[in-house]
Amino acid sequence: MALPEFRRILKEDLNGAPDWVDGIITPVNLFFEQLYDLLNANLTVGANVNGMVYSGQFATPSSYSDGANTNFSTFSFNYTGAISPQSVLVGSIALVSSQYVTMVKPVHIDWSISTNSNSSQPVITVNYITGLSAGNKYNIILLCF
Repeated sequence: MALPEFRRILKEDLNGAPDWVDGIITPVNLFFEQLYDLLNANLTVGANVNGMVYSGQFATPSSYSDGANTNFSTFSFNYTGAISPQSVLVGSIALVSSQYVTMVKPVHIDWSISTNSNSSQPVITVNYITGLSAGNKYNIILLCF
């Protein structure tokens, strides 16, 4: 559903409004303008969700076996969100050699969180991902929140 065009509130729109309305029209207009901008396709995960987006690459070993939950090269990254994540979702996954690959099986991620021994920075470790093929390199985007 498309939003209607944003229109500022003017005192003339409020027939017979008392003079004290002048002092609240500007903050009300500012609030509605910001709200309109957010709802008009300007919401972002980084700025509006307490979490982060991770982009990276990883490879499945030639011994990877889908569903066996073994022979997977785990990878980790620092989590920069303010609150410990409850979910890590696969935003997209594609072979490095192409922009698009048809995923034949469902992709599921098994992950864990720990604390970096050198700092108090949380670290997310991807333990396993289902639905992939052995011996391939992938680009991945994860949504952590």
